[in-house]
Amino acid sequence: MSPHADANGPRTLQLALRGFFGSAAAMDGGFFLIMAAMPFKVLDLGGGALELGLVPAVGSLAYIVAAPLSGRWSDRLSRTLLCLAGGAVLIACAVLAWLVERLDLLIALQALMGFGKALYWPSVQATLGDLSPGPSRVPVLGRFNVAWSGGKALGFIAGGLLLAGFGFRAAYLAGAACVAAAFVLLPKGRGVALAAREAAPPAAAGQRAEVGPPGAQVLRTFRAMGWIANTAAYGVFGILTHHLPQWFTHRGWDERDYGWYLGGILASQTIVFLVLGGAVRLAWSAWRLWLPQLMGAAAVALVPVLAHYPWLLATAPVIGLACGVSYSASIFYSLEAPGERGRNAGIHEGLIGVGGFLPPFAAGLLVRFGGQLGAPYALAAALLILSLAAQVVLHVRCRRLA
Repeated sequence: MSPHADANGPRTLQLALRGFFGSAAAMDGGFFLIMAAMPFKVLDLGGGALELGLVPAVGSLAYIVAAPLSGRWSDRLSRTLLCLAGGAVLIACAVLAWLVERLDLLIALQALMGFGKALYWPSVQATLGDLSPGPSRVPVLGRFNVAWSGGKALGFIAGGLLLAGFGFRAAYLAGAACVAAAFVLLPKGRGVALAAREAAPPAAAGQRAEVGPPGAQVLRTFRAMGWIANTAAYGVFGILTHHLPQWFTHRGWDERDYGWYLGGILASQTIVFLVLGGAVRLAWSAWRLWLPQLMGAAAVALVPVLAHYPWLLATAPVIGLACGVSYSASIFYSLEAPGERGRNAGIHEGLIGVGGFLPPFAAGLLVRFGGQLGAPYALAAALLILSLAAQVVLHVRCRRLA
């Protein structure tokens, strides 16, 4: 490689990575601006707990089906075109969500939103895996996670403020504008190809760089534990996202309080990503994965017990810690195996859809037929405990086989 290429190559790679980080922040910021408005529009159109559970269920079902397919497509087709299609679908959904005045149509629209989101994320994650071989993957994923999580936190906070101050139209249209910005910021074409060539290590070094955990069995076990943890964490976050509006209304709190609480969880998660992208690493430690989940279970169980909003707000960092560690483990272990990054990223995202589907829907059924507004949070705590039990079983089995 000539000195000129050596000087420009890293710049090309760093510019591409910054573009992906900016695009991810805008995409999640836009998506969650839209989603922050959804439960309040459901209530505005006359819906209740069951309908609040149906909104994430319908969207997540579409995501569960589409994300693994999109991950496989991203290993074979143009990732830029997949991202363009996903962004166009989400922009259309934002406008339609603002215009629709029927509850059944609003719920049906969630399927299209799930499909649009699924076209974007596996493609971006797989490309980042290609651009960060070996030891560079941890800091790159750390910065990527900080970007999308920060965008999501700002999306919820801005969504709550826009809803309270200007209504549904402002929240939905701001979300559509952010999604459009995500595609504009996305690196495309020749720039990505040049960045990939710069990122690729020499053949011998590449073989050393791809060596990760001490054995394929350990990788499979930790990947499964990460997937289980992240599925449960997204189930908890889905319950909070879609059922807290009813709980907050019951307590006399408003949209701003809702936005700040979910924004606090996501801001804490962003700090976790920042820390894990630096000196502190998850590595292959089971307890570093398990302890935050145990703390998160205790925090979410306290939600219906705390009658004063400042005390409730204090639980947000603990839940954010559990969500951040679980997501970091899932995406890191998913991208460790070369050659299957699109597939594994698709499974990782599909399981996020599973977490967003069943728990909020089950929580809605509990409230509808049990009549207890605090039931969703007991369900969320139980979900984290069951997830931990499954992870312990997998880890014990792996150690016996070692």
